[in-house]
Amino acid sequence: MTKKIVHVDDDQAITNLVAEFLKESGLDYKLASFDRLGQMNRYIYDQEEEMDLIILDGTIQSPFDGRQQAERLYKHRSTTGEGPKVLLITGDPYYLNKPEGMAVIGKPFVFDEFIDQVKELLK
Repeated sequence: MTKKIVHVDDDQAITNLVAEFLKESGLDYKLASFDRLGQMNRYIYDQEEEMDLIILDGTIQSPFDGRQQAERLYKHRSTTGEGPKVLLITGDPYYLNKPEGMAVIGKPFVFDEFIDQVKELLK
């Protein structure tokens, strides 16, 4: 079954890296990439199907940052059992402190580390 993945990062190099890693992973997926949280939110809420995974830059700014968005999504999923899983990507050590159960990967990351985390979340 095709997995629906959304990626949000304002760094084009990271966006390209994530896309390349997913392409090389052998996963069956559909990827939507955005450089702003607002774009992601509109996309998610306009979709008829639920997303399987959201990959967020921890320090991307909107009215709030990527970590705050990830925490909102995580809290919703953990209390309702609904919604996508979230992988937070960050180079800021502050953001590596996370709620238990939320997935976080530090920058820089390598292929195996990233794909192992993605595959675990898509189980």
